[in-house]
Amino acid sequence: KELTTLYNSIPITEVWTDETVLGNIKQIEFAWESGVFAKKDDALLICSQLNQMLAMIKKMAELGAKFSDEKKWAENENTFELYKSDINISVTCILAVTETTKMCLYSPHTFNTMGTSNETFCSDTEQWLKSIISKSEIISGSGEKQRARFFNSFSEKLNLLEQKIKNV
Repeated sequence: KELTTLYNSIPITEVWTDETVLGNIKQIEFAWESGVFAKKDDALLICSQLNQMLAMIKKMAELGAKFSDEKKWAENENTFELYKSDINISVTCILAVTETTKMCLYSPHTFNTMGTSNETFCSDTEQWLKSIISKSEIISGSGEKQRARFFNSFSEKLNLLEQKIKNV
């Protein structure tokens, strides 16, 4: 609980593309079609949990705050910025910047992660991320129409998958 409280107090900026969530939906669909799920209810539970997570992230984007309990969002006001990029970012990249250091975590199409605090690499990554953000649309705080359209597209695709699973 203390770790969650600390995490929620740290400001973050995230850049999502259409593929950010579609990849998860495709993985659930693949697992369903491959027989990984023992029961239909297991697959539907995963879909439901993804839907709940997306609803929570949508609310966090609306409020511009990370939270575990929505009633306490104001404690972490201005801790969450979410951008939508039309540029397909095919890697997961996390850049942590403090007053004294920078750290970059990079995951190239696998479950493996590489990390470095190399100044040149981190500075280049920071410039790349700033460039991506400058070409992206902010959907946290303001941008209600764009935020709704963005998250609704995921919900529609997830609902189609749920119907596909239910109808088998």
